[in-house]
Amino acid sequence: MKAQPVEVVAVPRTKEEANKLVDEHKPVIFSVEDYSAQAMRVWDFEYLDSRYGDVEVAARRQTTQTDVSSYFDEEKVPLRECLKAPTDTRGYYYSERQIFSDFPGLRAELPELPFVDSKSPPLEIGFIGAQTYTPLHFHKFLEAFSIQIRGSKRFWLWPPSDIPKLYCRKLSPNISQVPFRDRQVPASGEYPRFSKTHPVEAVVSAGQALFVPQGWTHAIWSEDAENISVVTFFPSPPRLWGWPMPGLWIVMAMYRARVLNVLLRRMRRIKGPRNQSRGT
Repeated sequence: MKAQPVEVVAVPRTKEEANKLVDEHKPVIFSVEDYSAQAMRVWDFEYLDSRYGDVEVAARRQTTQTDVSSYFDEEKVPLRECLKAPTDTRGYYYSERQIFSDFPGLRAELPELPFVDSKSPPLEIGFIGAQTYTPLHFHKFLEAFSIQIRGSKRFWLWPPSDIPKLYCRKLSPNISQVPFRDRQVPASGEYPRFSKTHPVEAVVSAGQALFVPQGWTHAIWSEDAENISVVTFFPSPPRLWGWPMPGLWIVMAMYRARVLNVLLRRMRRIKGPRNQSRGT
């Protein structure tokens, strides 16, 4: 499978320029060295270990399994475990947590993006480790800027029009079942529609940011032994959901997931009393 490179553009300086990027609704890379200079200068694994190594965090472990659901398994470990050089494929990494809540002292070294146009405070999550990985997924009604502080990350992204070909999970319709990783494409016979998609590819280096529009499915993996990034999320304007598709498809999929979850909860409630009555 081939992917086209993501375009590199000038950094947005104002909210109006950032809104223009959002309206164009395509991934782009731009420099954030001025904004992230202090964090780039001091954030490395030795620095994080000295300040927060003993802090317990929810961490994930790298896995060779193709089952996407294993990605969500977490363990409570000291951050120090996420900063170790992995001796096997099961190293820990800090993933998708509110980094400035877990490590509040870092806020002074990486201010909020000045051009994000959001009425509510943006959600900022961090990724720290040597083997960070995120399976195919898209953000529902959220735009994102992924800011690379240390090391580099490789992104593969699929446009919203490809969502019906990505075999999304029934209960989590924004997450794909396709075990795509490190550019390793699954056999076409297992996921035949996947081979007919139109991905783009981006390598985001320290001091750069990638704009990930809502509805663009993406998979991410780190490329260096020390990797630190922060992702800023903010609400997507409904006009950009894409009507009738994929906006209608997203809304229907979300409601389908909610209905199935409600039905499953009710079935468990009914099943519970029956099992108790049999036990007595």
